[in-house]
Amino acid sequence: MEHLERRWLDHAWSIVACDDQHALACEGAGGAGMPGGTTARFPGFVGPRFEPGKGVLCMGHVHRFLPDADDIEGGRLEAVESAVLAWRARGRSEANDVAFLRDSRAAYLTSAPTWDYWKRNYEPLLRKARVPLEEVAFANVAKCRTATEDDSAASMRIARVCSAAFPPSELVRLLRPAAVLLASLRLDVGDVGDVRLVRWNGRTGVDERGYTMNNWIEIEAARLHRIRAR
Repeated sequence: MEHLERRWLDHAWSIVACDDQHALACEGAGGAGMPGGTTARFPGFVGPRFEPGKGVLCMGHVHRFLPDADDIEGGRLEAVESAVLAWRARGRSEANDVAFLRDSRAAYLTSAPTWDYWKRNYEPLLRKARVPLEEVAFANVAKCRTATEDDSAASMRIARVCSAAFPPSELVRLLRPAAVLLASLRLDVGDVGDVRLVRWNGRTGVDERGYTMNNWIEIEAARLHRIRAR
């Protein structure tokens, strides 16, 4: 494994094996764990060709829990959940870490492009900036699941709880991406230093200046392409 992957696995394990205190705080804010009643949470993924300074970190709010699409055979997150729960059950070792990295990465790379949220928010900008999925990392600010809407008060409470335990800025410092694509105008990801932060409303596509995605996407895609070409 690469050094970056080892450091990311340390970060991921702190989320997957989160303690009962955080789990209770999360549940009190309206979050939920994975099937089976575990406290395991979702750390996201790092693509196999992600490189600091060139890779792109996509950040969202939370995995919305859709019972008819999730907790069924072949559901959206079934393979991701299986990889997470298997790693948590087996514990850490070189072999177990490698297996989790392989299995969770493959699960996300297969599942993420099928999400309406991904297709509406990240895919258009990544495509125009010519960023392949293998060079992308992804994480939600809130690491659990919720049945609430992304912009609801409950979802914001969950995000604050998770941000206190797993500050998004720490993940940015760890990965050192070329840019962070944040599909939210309400989430606080902290100080990202000189990393380019592109943010917009994940439901409407409107950015901080009030421009629709059709108006800003070409400019941001060209800027991202230049940053990655340095």
